[in-house]
Amino acid sequence: MSTYVIHPITLCRAQAEKSLMTYMAHQGEKIWRPYIFFLVEGQGGRFLVDTAIEAAQYQSYLPFFQKVEFQPLLSFDQALARRGLTPADIELVIQTHLHFDHCYNTARCGRAKVVVQARELAFARDPHPVQASMYRRELFEDLDLQVVDGPQEILPGVCVQPSPGHTPGGQSVLVDTAAGRAAICGFCCIQENFSPPADLTERLAPFASQPVLAPGIHVDPIAGFESVAALKQMSELILPLHEPAVMEVERVP
Repeated sequence: MSTYVIHPITLCRAQAEKSLMTYMAHQGEKIWRPYIFFLVEGQGGRFLVDTAIEAAQYQSYLPFFQKVEFQPLLSFDQALARRGLTPADIELVIQTHLHFDHCYNTARCGRAKVVVQARELAFARDPHPVQASMYRRELFEDLDLQVVDGPQEILPGVCVQPSPGHTPGGQSVLVDTAAGRAAICGFCCIQENFSPPADLTERLAPFASQPVLAPGIHVDPIAGFESVAALKQMSELILPLHEPAVMEVERVP
């Protein structure tokens, strides 16, 4: 069986409303939200999951983001160089979804095939106004896209699993590791989406869901809830895309 090691790599973090991650819960609370991509290496190959975004790139995306407090950490090139790599060394990127903050640097990997779900690509090319600002065609249109439709094995021990709700065509990446199956989430979330406090509805948010929380940013909160619940059942290890604690993780396992 092919197994892999996952390296979460953070380019920056920003002060953000926690409820953007946790539907109907923690309104008014702030967290430091990291912007992470994942380098995955093993017997079956090497690839990235997402390419994240640098602080300066984020702040230049829309004028409003100049008001957001960012902490820059690394450039994309610096992050890869710490692993002895350059963007030209990357031959495969699995894109969880096509929001700008997850694919901003994907075009830098000019030799890479980029795996994306058909539903996500179709929506990104013609987004509904409710999420139109999250997509820019120049970030993905000229990529060497490998379009898939539904669950699919990408490499031995690596599968993609549709995870709609946050976006129509988000996909999570299931990776076999020595410690069990790890899920790199295909939607914006933190650990609490998977394990909300038992007294959530009494203490924090009377209309919040249990036993999991849908993503706070979504096109379909019910589909988002089901995606969180399904991923929790499918994996032994969960890597949420914006979990602050993941910043401290050097490798999994």
